[in-house]
Amino acid sequence: MLAINKTDLALAVWADLGVMERDARAMRGSGPFVFAQIRLGQGVDIIIDHVSHAWRHANLLPHTHQNSVIH
Repeated sequence: MLAINKTDLALAVWADLGVMERDARAMRGSGPFVFAQIRLGQGVDIIIDHVSHAWRHANLLPHTHQNSVIH
């Protein structure tokens, strides 16, 4: 998973989140990514869920596959 953090600063540093999303899709294909503002708690749950899910896969533990809001 690619976590694009500090999205609240994008305008201050002339970053375009639309371009970042386009580039993430182009470079990662179907690989997941999330826009986040960790300090404010935005996107944290998605990141935790993804890491936890990957850990369950790696340890062959039972789990479910749910639709998520990961891009």
